[in-house]
Amino acid sequence: MLGEISEVLLIGEASTGMEAVKKAKELKPDLMFLDIQLPDLTGLQVAELLNEFDFSIQIVFLTAYDHFAIEAFKLRAFHYLLKPYDLEDLIEVFDTYLDMLKENQLKTGQTKNKLAIETENGITYLSPKEIYFIEKQGREVIIHTKTAKMKASLHLASFLKSLNGFPFSELTKAI
Repeated sequence: MLGEISEVLLIGEASTGMEAVKKAKELKPDLMFLDIQLPDLTGLQVAELLNEFDFSIQIVFLTAYDHFAIEAFKLRAFHYLLKPYDLEDLIEVFDTYLDMLKENQLKTGQTKNKLAIETENGITYLSPKEIYFIEKQGREVIIHTKTAKMKASLHLASFLKSLNGFPFSELTKAI
């Protein structure tokens, strides 16, 4: 059924709990659908193992048993679907997941790989690729792009964290 949802890229499948853990470590999926009843481990045990590795995988539990729900949510379950479920139920889970992603992007000031930067002229959206360099002059942070130089109202340390994963180097000058 997952393959019927156009926005979904299915990157792996597992038939046992240990295989699910191994594939999750290797593939690092964003969202994982996990049955409670597996041949070797329970889905709850798989979730416990994944939580030990501090993965940010969102887990959707699939089961015919409602009595595991409380334990599942204690393990940070993203959703809990009771069998039988249909395509509409899966689409609803994905819609909820996409809404959460959008909300998180707005909270962190990121939209479609662009950063929302408050400048003296309002909010400017920049892709990290557009930024040539950033400098701090006294209390001001100045962002240089190919076409502009703008004073930003932000804390440099937190802004640098938002650039994590992009090829930036931090240089300091010692006198």
